[in-house]
Amino acid sequence: MPKVLISDSMSNIAQKIFEKKEIPLDFEEEAKILKKYILECAKLENFDEFKKELMKRSALKGKKFFKPLRLLLTGQEHGPEISKLYPILKNMMSEVIR
Repeated sequence: MPKVLISDSMSNIAQKIFEKKEIPLDFEEEAKILKKYILECAKLENFDEFKKELMKRSALKGKKFFKPLRLLLTGQEHGPEISKLYPILKNMMSEVIR
């Protein structure tokens, strides 16, 4: 089996995804709301469906939706597009959002 080399930046991203997240006070309430619905919505096949349903259930939008969602899923304020990570993360959401 070929060895796969992972860059330091990819390793750092993966580590942050699976560690306990630090949510800034500004987004703590929104993160709690999103966390409540993420596992239910993660059953949806693609990110657009996931995002639409999560926005509907949470009644959050704009920065109050996207910032805490990114923090919950990646542990970072900036980074790779969530839509590209979603297919990989959706089957591991319970480990990701802890």
